[in-house]
Amino acid sequence: MTTVQRIFPQTVDLKSYLYSIFLSSEKFLHDDDPIQYRKFLEEIFLLPLHAPSSFSSQATTANGVTPMREVINRIVAQMVRSGSSIGKEQNCLSLGYRRKALTSAAMLRNYHDIECAFVNTVQPMVMNKNWQLLLDRVGENIVRSILENPVFLKSVNGCFLQVQP
Repeated sequence: MTTVQRIFPQTVDLKSYLYSIFLSSEKFLHDDDPIQYRKFLEEIFLLPLHAPSSFSSQATTANGVTPMREVINRIVAQMVRSGSSIGKEQNCLSLGYRRKALTSAAMLRNYHDIECAFVNTVQPMVMNKNWQLLLDRVGENIVRSILENPVFLKSVNGCFLQVQP
C-alpha cells in the first residue's frame, strides 16, 4: 500500500480505473506492451470523483493521432476560460496560464485569448510516451476524464505528486 492509498483509501491505480470503465483490459493493455507502460498503469493513482461523460468524439490530427500536447492545451484553455485556473480551485495543469493581456504577444498555441505567464513544470509529467500510448488507445474523452480527477504521479525519486485538484 502506497502513502497515497493510506491517505486516500478510495484511490485506485490507473489500470483498475480503466478496467472499471471498459470491463476488460483489451482496449488499453496489450500482451506486447513495454514494461514501462505496464508500470505506468500501476503507479498512477487517481481518486475517481468524476466518471467519463462520453466515450465518443475523439479529436484527431490529419494523420489520425491526437498529440497529448493538444489535449493538455484544450484542458488548459477550458480551465482558464471558465476561471477554474484561478484562486483556490487552481489546477496544477493550468498554473502559469491566464487570459491574455491586451498588450501581450505571448499566447497558448492555437488559443489567441490565453497566455503563458511562466513555465508550467507539471505538464511534461503528463506528456510522455506512456500518456500518449494511453491516449491513442482509449481516446481523448477518457484521458480528459482521468485528468478531471485528483491524479497522483510517481516521480523519479519515488514520491507522489498530485497533478490535479
